[in-house]
Amino acid sequence: MVDDRQDAPAPPETHSNSFHWRMLIGPAIVIAGALTLMVFLAYRGSESTRQETSHIVPAQPVSAPIEYVPIVESLTPEELLTQAYGHMRGSDGYEANIEKALQLFQRAAQIGVVEAQTMTGRMYRSGMGTPINLDEAVKWLQSASQQNDADAQFTLADMYLNGEGVAKDPAKASSLFLQSAQLGHPKAQTVLGQLYAKGVGISRDYQEAIRWTQSAAQQGVALAQYNLGWMLYNGLGTPVSHEEAADWFGRAGAQDHVDAQWTLGMMYLKGQGREQSDERAFSWLHKAAQAGHTLAQKVVADLYLSGRGTEASKVSALNWYRKAAESGNQEAISMVIKLESE
Repeated sequence: MVDDRQDAPAPPETHSNSFHWRMLIGPAIVIAGALTLMVFLAYRGSESTRQETSHIVPAQPVSAPIEYVPIVESLTPEELLTQAYGHMRGSDGYEANIEKALQLFQRAAQIGVVEAQTMTGRMYRSGMGTPINLDEAVKWLQSASQQNDADAQFTLADMYLNGEGVAKDPAKASSLFLQSAQLGHPKAQTVLGQLYAKGVGISRDYQEAIRWTQSAAQQGVALAQYNLGWMLYNGLGTPVSHEEAADWFGRAGAQDHVDAQWTLGMMYLKGQGREQSDERAFSWLHKAAQAGHTLAQKVVADLYLSGRGTEASKVSALNWYRKAAESGNQEAISMVIKLESE
């Protein structure tokens, strides 16, 4: 059955009692591993980082430049960017050709287009249109970063944080995240809030942590919304407020942040920060369970078995116990054995 005493709503039991580092700078937002095409396309539209091509600073040519077709040399900076993005996404009459997109970005980067320098650095980092070359990535990202490109600062900061292509340097990383955050980059603000909260590369300061986290949360970053809820729930840098915490968990949960869904579901189940509601608890917990959250799967099974918040169903309960058991949840394993023997 559901044990309201054991299943504390925050922080989630499926993780350590800390912020989620790789959820922000992992598959969703361009940090570890290969970057997706969608990330690069989204980059161009960023108001905080879009560089006008009139503000260009000459950069050093690459050590081993790509060979260009003659027409590339005659293109203006804006034409280079337009064609580069066109080839990247295969639109506006351009064939999809990542190699040609990189060629065009790199040519624009060589003549000092800051946005192109950032794109070139990111493509070398992820191996888009070229083998991965972290030296080239760092070079171009440093050039753009020194010209106050927030996206370049954000990406370079992560490389310093993880020692990717450069010596690991949390202090340098925090400095770059701060520069990017000050330019309004919401993802940099999210990570900076985490660094302040954990005291990584910078002195621990919960007031600064919540300031930057709140800024990013208000701009719609789901991880920041979850982190802000977590800080409000636990009273880090702010008075405890379960009601406000539930608000932010709800916003993050609406964006499919699984731990926020789990946490809010447990708060509804316990009547903490929200009026107690088995039905709403089941709704949020079921979302988290469907996304693979092991504890949510176990609790959803409990709710099906007892008929709390949903129609009682031994079949559905056993199904969810099995899913949780597959992830090693011992209570779920015991329930599977018990129900299958009945």
